[in-house]
Amino acid sequence: MAAHSGHKHKAPPVNLPEVTAQVNGAEIKKEVILRELQKTMDNYKSRGKTLSPDQLKTLAKKLIEEEIERTLLVQKGQEIGVSASPEMVNRRLQQIKAEFKSDAVFEHRLADRGLTVDQYREELKNDLLLDQVIKREIEPRIQISENELRAYYAKHQDRFRTPDKVRARVILIKVPGQGGPEAEHAARKKIQSIRQRVLNGTDFAAMAQKFSQDSLRSKGGDLGYFT
Repeated sequence: MAAHSGHKHKAPPVNLPEVTAQVNGAEIKKEVILRELQKTMDNYKSRGKTLSPDQLKTLAKKLIEEEIERTLLVQKGQEIGVSASPEMVNRRLQQIKAEFKSDAVFEHRLADRGLTVDQYREELKNDLLLDQVIKREIEPRIQISENELRAYYAKHQDRFRTPDKVRARVILIKVPGQGGPEAEHAARKKIQSIRQRVLNGTDFAAMAQKFSQDSLRSKGGDLGYFT
């Protein structure tokens, strides 16, 4: 459970140039790599693990290589005439949003990843395009025996484990755009007061319905389950 005044994330401690790579003129931006790095760090954290600075550097290098491969596949799709129409993207977006309790919960999750809805649309567009390229150009050439599958599973069992789920609720206290330090101090004080009342036994959902300043208020601040 959490009460907070907005989404703020500390960037992963890895130094990267603003443009980490160029692929046939297409730029791979630092923010894309850091976003994926943060997602991996969060997955490790959910299992009670952390990554050392050297591991983070190695992971960042691997993510850059994967993004280069991904970009090459997207370019291959464009070359062979594969496309993802706005209708396809919208249909996929609606399917994903339907898995969440509300648009507000969905947008909270995007904000946790440091994404806007438009950025996420672009991700979905590339994912759909990649799916088509893989089905047309790669899958027909793949032949894997059952023994190879078993060996891969035995070697990578951690990847197939389902992470623990945590149910989260949120109380959002907004700071007016022109409020200044006094308004921020007042918001923090209010959050601390709400937190103390919850720690003393007051129902979090009831406090969210009374004080939260976003559309989740009516749902008791329920964000659903997180991994």
